[in-house]
Amino acid sequence: MQIVKASLDTSFWNIARQIGLEQENLELALRAYQQGKVDLRGGALMAGKSYNAFLQAVQANRIVILESAGFLSRLQNLAEMFGDETLRLTINEVSAQLAP
Repeated sequence: MQIVKASLDTSFWNIARQIGLEQENLELALRAYQQGKVDLRGGALMAGKSYNAFLQAVQANRIVILESAGFLSRLQNLAEMFGDETLRLTINEVSAQLAP
């Protein structure tokens, strides 16, 4: 009985460790994708997930990559037009993060 219990305990911890490693890999891949270091396919490979599973993780984490170069400037114009100070500050913060 002790051997079976020890074996189950070991199996449980091995599974828990594997899940933790998979979660860490996913988080690293999501961060790399968000920073523009990898595309969706690269992120999926990095995370050890299928393309669709990684895309779902990106969506679940509400990660949006702005690909249009003029998007922020158009959004800045709208923020000024509507007097939205919070949006203006957020745009400035994002612009600073994107600056080379």
